[in-house]
Amino acid sequence: MRKTIKFWAYPFALMGISIFVISSCSKDDSSDRGVYVGSASRGDLVTFEINKTDKTYSVDNETTGASESGSYTIMDGELDGIYKVSTGGHYFYAVELDNQALAANFPSGHAENKISFGVSSSINNVGKESQIAGNYIYIHFCNSAINGNVRNKEWGIVSVLANGTLYIKPYATGGDPGLSGLTPLAPEEFNTSLPLSSGDLQGSWSVNGDDKAKLNVGIQGTQYTGFSYTSGSSATFLLDMGTGNGYILGLKIPSTTIPIAQLTGTYKFVGVVEDGKKLGGNALIKSDGTGTCALEIDGVLSDNEYFENITQCPHLPNVLYADHFDPDFPTYQGKAYFVLEGDIMMYFIFDNEGLFNAYGAGAKMN
Repeated sequence: MRKTIKFWAYPFALMGISIFVISSCSKDDSSDRGVYVGSASRGDLVTFEINKTDKTYSVDNETTGASESGSYTIMDGELDGIYKVSTGGHYFYAVELDNQALAANFPSGHAENKISFGVSSSINNVGKESQIAGNYIYIHFCNSAINGNVRNKEWGIVSVLANGTLYIKPYATGGDPGLSGLTPLAPEEFNTSLPLSSGDLQGSWSVNGDDKAKLNVGIQGTQYTGFSYTSGSSATFLLDMGTGNGYILGLKIPSTTIPIAQLTGTYKFVGVVEDGKKLGGNALIKSDGTGTCALEIDGVLSDNEYFENITQCPHLPNVLYADHFDPDFPTYQGKAYFVLEGDIMMYFIFDNEGLFNAYGAGAKMN
């Protein structure tokens, strides 16, 4: 029996879902405000403003011209620190990381925007080109069918080179490659040498000199808007793919092997399940190869899901995969992927037939 996963949408770094930003706050003298710029899963450019003093938020959708606003509460207990919004009879969630990035599934100016991600508008990427350059594993957060089925998703590799060139190599999580041309490949099977020297897509990139949180990206004659957030422990590459095409969110791949102990910890996240429901969650990844998860979907808390056999991908050291279990459905066993970089995470969950069930993003929070 197919079920909707309650799981927080484990951190797998791949696909296109309109994802809320983990972002750095821009402050003024009167309030503790965070302004974040990024993309939503329809491919809309969005700006989030979080007022921590009043516990209010607003969202401006640059693509549609629509705006959303309201108030939020801060959750406690197992989901402590996650922002929660109640509107229209439903609940939505967001996670903020160190006032630098934000991931959210709030309403964002179009019904097709399921999850969004953004970075602080105060970020200045000028002079950080060498920190941005590198190889990233990405998830394409998007509502489109891949290889003939919306429950297949796209993930892949972006090589962002210091000379201003970038290459993108996409893969599918399943399906017939003859339908949209994406080769099915699991992350644990990836073994291509990096950086890429070619890709299905090739383009150029540079820092936007006027709007310094943004990147100018040109791919095969079309201009796109990118965003980057770098820190001592994290590097993200966010690329809006245009209306109807969602966005790709990439986390930098370490150049050397890292012990799994460095990836363990508690991560708070937001996500979307395959039937469109929104969730906020808390996942604990342990060094013994096990983990637990608590999540809330539309106001209902579940805290009995777990995973076993957590394993690092051989050639993608910051990508973990695991068996995922839900005791409420004893015959169900799925697969979870987590993509981790510093304090930022993404995830993907699949059912026992290999079909997509949930994805999202979040952060390690103290």
